[in-house]
Formats: sequence, structure tokens, C-alpha cells
Amino acid sequence: MGFDLAHTISALSKLALRTSRNRRSQEEIDFFNWLDAALCKELPGNVEAINFNLYEDGGDKWSAELAGTSAFDESSSDWACHEVYTTRDMPFVLMKESNWKTVESLFVSLLEKYLDGGKYASALKKYRAVGVGFVDGDLHILYKK
Repeated sequence: MGFDLAHTISALSKLALRTSRNRRSQEEIDFFNWLDAALCKELPGNVEAINFNLYEDGGDKWSAELAGTSAFDESSSDWACHEVYTTRDMPFVLMKESNWKTVESLFVSLLEKYLDGGKYASALKKYRAVGVGFVDGDLHILYKK
């Protein structure tokens, strides 16, 4: 009888730990939903790479847009300027009291999680690269073919 109780407690503990590891934040849920909506339709055929442009809008408001580019050159971040498609009219908006570095790290983490298991991760991975960064800062290449 004691073994059954111990076994049950152990199994429940493992389940609770697994559940807490898999729990997604509201920011992650909202971002994944936005990205799913942006990727559910085919992007233009001349898109070679994807970059996520980040903006500081002021007043604890931050924005991200998906930009499809016609070029990719790992040695130069200028590839991100060759936009042929954007979600500029439908950006992801994050209200968060934070600094730019923390927000950038948050978006890097969200995108890494999406690339690892998001609904349209394979759609993103068909492009030559996926990057992210503030429009006036450095780019972080998160995926490269």
C-alpha cells in the first residue's frame, strides 16, 4: 500500500513539473497567435530570408514586424533592408515596462521557441535565414540553412 501511494505521488510530481515547464506565458501565447496569423498564408515568392524588426514606440510600448527580404548575406546586415513583404500594418504590440535589451532578449527567446515548435516553424525554416533585431541595432541570426 505504501508503495502505491509513493508511486502515485512520484507520478503526480513528475506531471506537475512537466506541466510547469510547458506552461506558456501570456506574452508567448499572444506572440505565437500573431505569428501564426502572419504565416498562415504563403509569402511572396521572391522572399529569401525573414527578419523581425523591433521598435521602441515609447510609453512602455514595443512593436515587432515580420519582414520578408529579397536577399540574405550573413556578412552584412544590409540584407534586412531589402524588404519585399512586411506586416507593418499589423505589428505585434507588447506593452511592457522594460529596457530595449531585455525586450530584445524576450523576442529572441520567443522566436527560438517558435522555431523549435511553433505551428508554422517549418514555413519559417524554408527561408535562407531568420533574424531579429531593433531597426537601429545589431541583427541576431536565429536560423540559417
